[in-house]
Amino acid sequence: MYNWLNRWENEGMLGLYNKPGRGRKKIFNSAESAQIKDWVKLQPKQLKQVVQKIKKERSINTSTETIKRIIKKKI
Repeated sequence: MYNWLNRWENEGMLGLYNKPGRGRKKIFNSAESAQIKDWVKLQPKQLKQVVQKIKKERSINTSTETIKRIIKKKI
């Protein structure tokens, strides 16, 4: 509450908006997401194999749900 009031006093209405950098950061950049989409195209029904490939090549633990979210997003 203290920080909120300070931002209001110092910046006015603009101080109440969320600043960039809030929230969780992306695990994969756009190039990696494109690569993952290509791997999924090769094995569309084998998401667990794609997860294993990511773990092997990028040393990143991820889930099939994350892969599904990447597939749904447009680049």
